[in-house]
Amino acid sequence: MTRRELKSKREAGRLGGLATLAKYGRGHFVELGAKGFASLVRNRFHGDKVAAIQELHDLADQRHLAAIAGSLSASELAGALTRTNDRVDDYIRKYRAQFPA
Repeated sequence: MTRRELKSKREAGRLGGLATLAKYGRGHFVELGAKGFASLVRNRFHGDKVAAIQELHDLADQRHLAAIAGSLSASELAGALTRTNDRVDDYIRKYRAQFPA
C-alpha cells in the first residue's frame, strides 16, 4: 500500500502499529506498558502504585459514565457511581492485602 492509498492518519497509525507488532512481538508492547506505568507511578504518584491504579480506574469510569450519562436517569447514574466506587474500594483492599506495608 502506498502513502497515497492511505485513507487517514488513523489508518496509517493502525498499520504502523501492526507492522511494529509483527516485527517485535507482543512482548515489546508489554515492556513499553510496564515502563510507562512505572514512570507514571514514580513521577505523578511518588511511588504509590495503589493511588496510580485508583486514578486510572477513576478516569476510565469517568469516561465510561460520560459516554452513557445521556441515556441514564439521575437515579440510574447515581447507582452506577455507587457500584463503581464499591468496585474500586474492593480492588484497593485486595491489592493492599497482597502487598502489606
